[in-house]
Amino acid sequence: MNKRQLKKINLKSMHILLQLDRGYYHDSFSIEDGLWCHWWICGEYGSEWDYESAFEQLQTYLINHLSQNDFVETGDDECPIELIYQFVPDVSTAKKALDLAKKLIERGVYEF
Repeated sequence: MNKRQLKKINLKSMHILLQLDRGYYHDSFSIEDGLWCHWWICGEYGSEWDYESAFEQLQTYLINHLSQNDFVETGDDECPIELIYQFVPDVSTAKKALDLAKKLIERGVYEF
């Protein structure tokens, strides 16, 4: 994917994330290395910050909000419960991720 396509995908992703959850993503985007990126506090005392591209953040958002999982007892003393994913949305390409996000917006299923 060339730089121009990456810029367009990240710009679209930023707009979609703002539509999905404006309260969380308000004032958290800036341009880093020519791409729109989402910033968040990751340090203990609020002194450390990290970022990822808007498209990567959109993929994470979709996976976190649309995955279906369950806990299963393992019978193991050290780890008695294991997390099993029953469904994980396919966001492997930009088209699939953007289409899925647009469907969520059309249905009004957002701000979980």
